[in-house]
Amino acid sequence: MTLVAGMPAEWRALLIELDPRSRTQEVVPLPDELHGATALARAGRYTFFFGPNGGNKLLRWIPGAVPVTVGTHLAPLRGLDAGRFLVVGEQGFSVLRPSEIALE
Repeated sequence: MTLVAGMPAEWRALLIELDPRSRTQEVVPLPDELHGATALARAGRYTFFFGPNGGNKLLRWIPGAVPVTVGTHLAPLRGLDAGRFLVVGEQGFSVLRPSEIALE
């Protein structure tokens, strides 16, 4: 096992979904384009990733599919439920809802 920045290399590219009610987990490998995202949010079968690979892109992804860029954002985002992100600014906060405009 190779350690990269204190984490085994094979763990750096996985999305792990835990369900405490059923006591199950699902481990899904991530495409390279989604590595290192700084925030994520789920909306149904979609997962939105912000800032992968140190960038400012916002991507939508379904396991097994190619990630789709749905936009960019300059300020850091924090993931919320229902495919939403929190944007904190000097005058307060906003809620960004890419799930409302970016679903098929």
